Amino acid sequence: MKKATLVVILALVLFASTGLATSGYDDFEIDGSLVFPHIALGGGYQMTIILMNLGTAGDAPGTLHFLKQDGTPMQVIHEMNYVSEISVTLDPGEIRYVLIGSLSPEIMAGWAIFEMSGSHPLVYGSVIFAFIAEGNTVTQVGVTGSR
Repeated sequence: MKKATLVVILALVLFASTGLATSGYDDFEIDGSLVFPHIALGGGYQMTIILMNLGTAGDAPGTLHFLKQDGTPMQVIHEMNYVSEISVTLDPGEIRYVLIGSLSPEIMAGWAIFEMSGSHPLVYGSVIFAFIAEGNTVTQVGVTGSR
């Protein structure tokens, strides 16, 4: 288990050091959006994306997109459905937990972006990666999203 966890962490560091994939990148408005440069699912891994609207003035609507390393849509499981994007509207002061997973025995790596409608400087996000074996959480690590 420790070797598998180390391999995934090293793969994520390598992916982060090479930057985001450019294919498909131009389709998204990066300014003002939250970028999660590492996602890993399958092979026992699942993720929780935490979105927070710390503002008090209004809702923060947007779409959470999941992408493979080449920029094409990645199918993930959310609320028992296969999706490649999730529409989210955060109320003022709301914290939303978005659990995603995959039934694949192979580890899938990619990235995600929360593309918001309008300017919302007080919206933040983090990702928690968890490795689950035999129904038990073996390890977890958190990563902050960036703008």
